[in-house]
Amino acid sequence: MLKIGTFSQLTGVTVKALRYYDRVGLLKPAEVDRFSGYRYYTAAQIDRLNRILALKDLGLSLEEIGQVLDAHISAAELRGMLRLKAVQLRHSIAEEQARLDRVAARLRLIDRDDALAAEVVVRQIPAQQLLSYREVIAGPWQIKPLFARVAAAIETHRIIPAGPGLALYHHGEYREHDLDIEVAFPVLPDGPHRLTLDHERVMRRTTLPAVQVATTICRMQAQVDVFTANRDLCIWIAENGYRISDGPCREVYVETPVPGEPLIFEVQLPVEEA
Repeated sequence: MLKIGTFSQLTGVTVKALRYYDRVGLLKPAEVDRFSGYRYYTAAQIDRLNRILALKDLGLSLEEIGQVLDAHISAAELRGMLRLKAVQLRHSIAEEQARLDRVAARLRLIDRDDALAAEVVVRQIPAQQLLSYREVIAGPWQIKPLFARVAAAIETHRIIPAGPGLALYHHGEYREHDLDIEVAFPVLPDGPHRLTLDHERVMRRTTLPAVQVATTICRMQAQVDVFTANRDLCIWIAENGYRISDGPCREVYVETPVPGEPLIFEVQLPVEEA
């Protein structure tokens, strides 16, 4: 079972929207704690949510989406509807281009059905000493510049990292704005305890606790590739006797980014036996 915040972060849908879909009967939580009121979802509900989002981008009202879902429309019929909308969007104004991209992205997820493209591994990550910098940034477009600034500072000060750089997401749900992100590099015990990025920002020594994680490799050409990796991880975790535990989602940049090439990183979700 996934907490609503975790479900939100892994699917790219805000907690506010999930609560609204619950209220109007489109996507009910799999379980609601009768004492705390906390909502819980399952990995199996991700595909229904993707259908809701795809139909919403087609321009259907929430009432119409409910009727389509109740009619058990097939994936082939939904593909046809999405392709028709794509033709219409190609003739619309530039602002509609973003909607076309979202339709294509959700279609890719729907087409995959239950097949898992990713290889998932569970392993123990030991505690790590990090030089890290944490900031609330405006949006996802600032992630790469922030990571580049931190990596440049590490190189400028001639610090040899003890492992690949990583990003930790602390906001606990999907957000389009105000992302609470920590960028860090593992360092040796005799490494520095602080490092100046600029006149306002300072990296500090922190300890990242040991954790058991389920991991997969993401080759990111578009944002939907991250959601696809998250979906595969969620389904694998649910089917193999694990559940997601508390702790930030980690992205470990196992390969140096190459301009013009997909960004390759390892997605790590903390897990425990169910």
